[in-house]
Amino acid sequence: MEQAIESLAAFRSWLTDFIREGRDEAAAEPLASHEPLFEFAAPCQVDIIHLSHSFHHLDFRLCIFTHFDDLPDIEIKVYRPYYPIAFTKGLEAYGHSPKWVRPLPLEHRSRYPFSKAQTYAEALESAILNAYGPVRVYLNNTIKGSGIDGQETGSILLLGDCWSWGIGGEIERKYPDATIYARQELEKRRRANGGAQKSGEAQPLPKSSGKGTFLLPPTWIGEAPKLSVSENLDSVRPEQTGHWNVVHRGEYRDLELSVTQSGFFAVGTEDAEIAAKRLNELFAVMLFHGQPAIAVAPTDLVHFQEIGAPLTSYGWDEKLHHEQVNRLRGDGWPSHKRRESILPVERLQSVIVEADALKWAAQQSAIAGLCLQAWTQLQRRENRASFLAAWTATEMVCSWLWEHLLMQRAVPAGKLRDLLHWDINRVIDILMVESVISHSRATELHQLRERRNRVIHRAEPVRIDHAWSAIDIGMAFAAPVLGLEFSEERRGSLAPS
Repeated sequence: MEQAIESLAAFRSWLTDFIREGRDEAAAEPLASHEPLFEFAAPCQVDIIHLSHSFHHLDFRLCIFTHFDDLPDIEIKVYRPYYPIAFTKGLEAYGHSPKWVRPLPLEHRSRYPFSKAQTYAEALESAILNAYGPVRVYLNNTIKGSGIDGQETGSILLLGDCWSWGIGGEIERKYPDATIYARQELEKRRRANGGAQKSGEAQPLPKSSGKGTFLLPPTWIGEAPKLSVSENLDSVRPEQTGHWNVVHRGEYRDLELSVTQSGFFAVGTEDAEIAAKRLNELFAVMLFHGQPAIAVAPTDLVHFQEIGAPLTSYGWDEKLHHEQVNRLRGDGWPSHKRRESILPVERLQSVIVEADALKWAAQQSAIAGLCLQAWTQLQRRENRASFLAAWTATEMVCSWLWEHLLMQRAVPAGKLRDLLHWDINRVIDILMVESVISHSRATELHQLRERRNRVIHRAEPVRIDHAWSAIDIGMAFAAPVLGLEFSEERRGSLAPS
């Protein structure tokens, strides 16, 4: 099964350089010495389990990092490309590799649900569920056409000091110089741990250019500008004032974020994909706080110069706002008064702090994104699309809870493939029997599932109350999985009027 894969030669070379150069960067950078690239520490061995399908444009490398003293440093092995249908079998076979037949140190056993395991091989049967999660998300995203070439899922601690790292697409094309990626990774971890900034020492944020968009529905941040007598006489609208008043400026997910009184959110990156992803994460958390917010696409963002300085003349700013409202509202968008809502600065800042502290896995980000998408489509009166997006989020929450239940039960790897593909009807019942969800929640989910089947198979029309009910149930169900709250008060502020 193990063989040299010529198509992965560039990735193997890039990964080898990254490990070596990442170590050099960590050793030379005292600011990051407290948070090194721990998964690449010597001795380091890497097993690459490759999922590939040329017709469907699938290319995913699941890298398993180990640090066994009796194996060579920077030993990289490739396990043959698997079609998606055979990938879980390949993972199961990989778990039986001779390298895993070794005692699991006692200090690692009590940290995981497989505390009875005596060897790495026994523990890996359950730990591999965590490694498979990013693969599932990649397959779903690629099938839906939202996969990004060179997208990495981040490191996941499997067991002991063994890590998994998922790569979708060819990351060596996105970062041909491994030193650049190593430097970015170290900086990201340094910032996540407080960086080198000394306690009580304020560091001014640099001004930069980037991408931005308005928060919709139109919202004032803090308060609406007060018009003078002359402005009232001149028929000046409030929208034409206050555009350069920056009410919040700070960092969010390692990027500079500024927000103006007029509700313009400016992100310090030229990459529209990254900016849209960060803004949608933030807007999704806003939604769970009961603050209406609309999902944005990379094409909805505009380029600007110097965060914190006047973004542009208000005439251009006003034109941009009208263009975005018209583009996002759709044919069925309900009429809104101009900036009728006000979001207090303190509330905005608490949302930003909470969102920045969340450490979502890819599947959790997808769930939050679907909730935001469902509510956005509801505002456009795209009831069917809204209902189906909400149901998909609900189904993903069920899958998340089901996988974690199997991990807690230490299900043998041989049974995982069948159990992970059980239909949602059986999964809901078992989650209820195992007291993971309540009887009332299970009843709601079954009713939602039955309506979904009628919508898909019988083309049953979806009313606005059907779509909102699916969103309400889905968000309340997803909130604990996302580490958020969704109280009755917050739910009421999002309900259609």
